[in-house]
Amino acid sequence: MPNYFRFLALLAFKIFAAEQVDVAIMEVGLGGKYDATNVEPIVCGITSLGYDHMEILG
Repeated sequence: MPNYFRFLALLAFKIFAAEQVDVAIMEVGLGGKYDATNVEPIVCGITSLGYDHMEILG
């Protein structure tokens, strides 16, 4: 079974495909090679990094 975040990401992608969404703005998870939100983007935006996950990311 996928964890909660992976389940929600998978559900979102399934709904986007079913609804034939042209554009979706997704926020990444914690990042990394195995992040559930890793996709091949056409356009990518980068914003400043906050300190809200320091206990997880280090």
